[in-house]
Amino acid sequence: MKWTLQTLFQHHFPAYLATRRCTLAQRKAASSVMQCRTAVLGGHVQCCPEGHVQGVWYNSCRHRSCPQCNGLSTARWLEHTESVLLDCPHHHVIFTLPSELHALWQYNRALMTDLLFEAVQATLKTFSQDKRYLDAQPGVLMTLHTWGRDLSLHPHIHCLISHGGLSHQGNWVTPKKHILFPQKLLMQVYRGKLLALLRSAIDQGVLAGTNTPAKLRSSLNRLGRKDWIVHCCKRYEHGKGVAIYLARYVRGGPF
Repeated sequence: MKWTLQTLFQHHFPAYLATRRCTLAQRKAASSVMQCRTAVLGGHVQCCPEGHVQGVWYNSCRHRSCPQCNGLSTARWLEHTESVLLDCPHHHVIFTLPSELHALWQYNRALMTDLLFEAVQATLKTFSQDKRYLDAQPGVLMTLHTWGRDLSLHPHIHCLISHGGLSHQGNWVTPKKHILFPQKLLMQVYRGKLLALLRSAIDQGVLAGTNTPAKLRSSLNRLGRKDWIVHCCKRYEHGKGVAIYLARYVRGGPF
């Protein structure tokens, strides 16, 4: 038998489900993968204008987690991304969410996603506008990943940043330093901005969870004294390699 993601789910997911807990979204994803292009989803016929039958196919599930359905969309995303990448060196920076905030993420997935992007964007803007580092607007591509290599929960944002940017006068400016932005300071500013956003969300009463606002604030205070993980990769001479890596997940992958 040729093993695919679909056949693996078909043979082993029922037994897995008997002993493990899965969210509704995860169950829907597994069901879509198992039923994709099978009789369960029905089929369709494609004909020529003269009425001659050209082919009969089962319908696709079109779920983002299905590798059978996302090949074309992934290729299109990569083609577009490569067309807009600047012809210059790039930096790959990864901003991670501390594990202490994973429970909060699970209760407030949409809101936490917005806050995470807002904090990263504000952090990069702070450094790119600083005359000590760039004082210009770089090209930035940001994508969200929510899982690690072992498929565990691991929300983080990948940033592909051009080594240089446009000044207010429209001139190209190169960074003052080879590293673009200092990693330690980048982490500290990012940590401060996300914690500030979370405290504001607590004050507005928009964060769901099992902890009281007082306990949440106490947890955030402890996180403010801890180093967060912000990984700065070695400078790339171009950004296409990172774009290819990101394409595998932007239009597909685990839900």
